[in-house]
Amino acid sequence: MVSTILRLLTFSLLLGMLLMMLGSSHEDAFTSDEPPHITAGYSYLRFQDARLNPEHPPLIKMVAAAPLLTLKLQFPLTSPDWQDALNGQWEVANLFLYEAGNDPHLIAARARLVPIFLTVALGALLFIWTQRFAGALAGILALFFYVFSPTLLAHGRFVTTDVAAAAGVTLAGFALIPFLHHPSSQAAFVSGVALGAALLCKFSTILLVPFFAVLVLLWMFLKPASLSRYLSGSVIITVAAALIVLLPYLWITARYPPEKQLWDTYFTFFHMAEGPAALTGNATAEEDFAQLRQDRTRDLRACVSANMMERQTSRLTRCPLELVIFLADKPLLRAWAQYLLGLVSVIQRTGAGGTFEYPFYFLGEVSLSGWPHYFPVVYAIREPLALHIMTALALFLAISRVWSTRWGMSSIISWLRSHPAETLMLSWLTLYWGTAITANLNLGIRHLLPLFPFTMVLVAREVSQWLNRTPATSRRRRTQYAKCTVVAAMLLWQSASVLRIYPSFMAYFNEIVGGPDGGADYVVDFDWGQDLIRLRDFIAAHQIEKIALDYFGTGSPGYELGDKFVPWRSAQGPPTGWLAVSALRLKIAQGQWSPDLRHPAEDAYEWLRGKKPVTKIGYSIFVFDMQNDR
Repeated sequence: MVSTILRLLTFSLLLGMLLMMLGSSHEDAFTSDEPPHITAGYSYLRFQDARLNPEHPPLIKMVAAAPLLTLKLQFPLTSPDWQDALNGQWEVANLFLYEAGNDPHLIAARARLVPIFLTVALGALLFIWTQRFAGALAGILALFFYVFSPTLLAHGRFVTTDVAAAAGVTLAGFALIPFLHHPSSQAAFVSGVALGAALLCKFSTILLVPFFAVLVLLWMFLKPASLSRYLSGSVIITVAAALIVLLPYLWITARYPPEKQLWDTYFTFFHMAEGPAALTGNATAEEDFAQLRQDRTRDLRACVSANMMERQTSRLTRCPLELVIFLADKPLLRAWAQYLLGLVSVIQRTGAGGTFEYPFYFLGEVSLSGWPHYFPVVYAIREPLALHIMTALALFLAISRVWSTRWGMSSIISWLRSHPAETLMLSWLTLYWGTAITANLNLGIRHLLPLFPFTMVLVAREVSQWLNRTPATSRRRRTQYAKCTVVAAMLLWQSASVLRIYPSFMAYFNEIVGGPDGGADYVVDFDWGQDLIRLRDFIAAHQIEKIALDYFGTGSPGYELGDKFVPWRSAQGPPTGWLAVSALRLKIAQGQWSPDLRHPAEDAYEWLRGKKPVTKIGYSIFVFDMQNDR
């Protein structure tokens, strides 16, 4: 009977999550990264050509594009943006989705099916593993936290890499734990396959490589009798992961012309790390590339020359780039070159100089560099307050247990040896939080998604153990009932706070900041341009003939609104009728800019200060009636 109820509850939660995501996504316009991801994935599958969107691994893009292969879609193969441009992903995506005669709404609906089902599958995996790890109650609690996470509900619907990265990290972590516990060839192979899949989800998962290496080294120390099995297993993990990563890259470079791949790689890297190692004089990029084609080892030789070795360390960072360029047109090896192109590009973009190419908004300030307290604050206000309370309870219980235990070196070693799962999860949370806090790329809570599953598992286990303590007296039984009531109330509160914002999960903020209406004063990471179709419906419902629009996003106002809109900017002054401004545009314009940034006064929307919008479309587009000055 209990097992039947458990299965029904699990099925109901997963089905509810599926329905919430399907129901809320059909009116969402393309979000910021979706057009290039979908277009690139389709080109990978259909044309085996990797020239678009190399800064993200191909896996999620390819599987999301698979349902599109049954449609008769036109692709702009003759466009100069496809044939000649350097990563013309945005231009090709616009042509493919809006100008080639295809139905962008059908494409979006089909492509989003895969990430939606992937998100639900991750929830099922989380429940199954947590149930085995900590019992049925912990499994249900973890699944409940997962299903009613507004961040997962929001981002799990889109063709982006963030939930995929969370899935990859979770799967890889769960697969490594059996190998740490009992090293074997089979466990190592499974772990290697899972690690390879994770590396194909998002380039930030490269953190798993040194992380896994340190864990395996630690277990070699903890279990020296199994040293040889850990060593041989490490080789198996490395080879399996490398092969898994290689397979899709072999496919997507199969019909990618080697000359084009070399050209793309060279010009992508040209301005990075002070330019080519052997660049001399005032040669242009085109002239230097022509010279490199005549002498393909020129820059590699320069990297190992005495002159290069005498230069400053920052200059030596160019050498890995030269190796990638050298491999870019070599048979078989150029598949690895394409992977390294994306990886190195992301590392250079996020780590060089401490700034990004466009400004961030946070707590009223605007900057090109990050804030160390950005992610803790965003996590605190963008996930349900009830979950934070239960997390605090779990931390209190865990710290109390640790504090009450007498620890010595032998007891610590014994605990580590017998708790690989806890060690892995806690170590990953520490590493990833540390990396996020020191990062300069403050693009929103979605970048914290690889933390979510392990956090939910650990919190669920602590809370379930707290509830499962057997009461010996009637007084303790009353205490047990009270505890169950408190947890049930927390769960009800969490679910209600998330459901009330349906279908605008992207705009969820908890009660600390007054819910979604107050969230834009803190961060605008919820504005991805997703509400353009809802704006279209608002215009039709109110029979608006013309509206001025300052839109942030990759949807097409021309396609959705036709001649109903006029592109607008702050410098044009107040329009005479209706005005719609994306939250991100407005908040960045009106924010306090860093003194080292130039922000012209005419771009600050000063004439909108103090005015309240007539409505907010999905909380991300502010609509003003300027004619009636409301």
